[in-house]
Amino acid sequence: AGFFISEENFNPSIPSYAEQVKYGVQMFNSTLSLNTKCLSTYPGEEWKCWMVHYMAPFVRQRMFIVQSRFDEFQLMKLLGLPCFEKQSYLPPFKRSNCTSAENSMIVAFGSRLKKLLMAYLSKKPKNGLWLVSCIQHNVVCNMHNTKEELAFQSWLDGGELGRDIGYRW
Repeated sequence: AGFFISEENFNPSIPSYAEQVKYGVQMFNSTLSLNTKCLSTYPGEEWKCWMVHYMAPFVRQRMFIVQSRFDEFQLMKLLGLPCFEKQSYLPPFKRSNCTSAENSMIVAFGSRLKKLLMAYLSKKPKNGLWLVSCIQHNVVCNMHNTKEELAFQSWLDGGELGRDIGYRW
């Protein structure tokens, strides 16, 4: 649960996560530790190389991404949705506490995240994915009668479990 994407904050008067990353990279002079190919792709916007959806294409190693389409932490902190600030960090989450505008933003976020992941994975066929549709940050659940750890192990070993779906759950 770390595939954070840059989205606008629900409250435009609060800096977005991307703006905070941009500030942090500049403040800490952090560009020296970033991927050089990524840096050359985004001249003047080096902060993007701190954000996984910009940086991931430059990772040479295989990755098995474990992520929630509706990552509670991202909905709360990245989007700044007020209805999440009122809820406990532990499930169950109640979308009924959210306004229609907040619910629309949740749905749009999940769609955008999935679209970014699928575009990335289409260029990296050896990578795997465990993408759940639960509102949670710590991705702990089974899908299609499969446990996450078994899916990961099969992907890692090139096993049969999930091969027919390209190791994308």
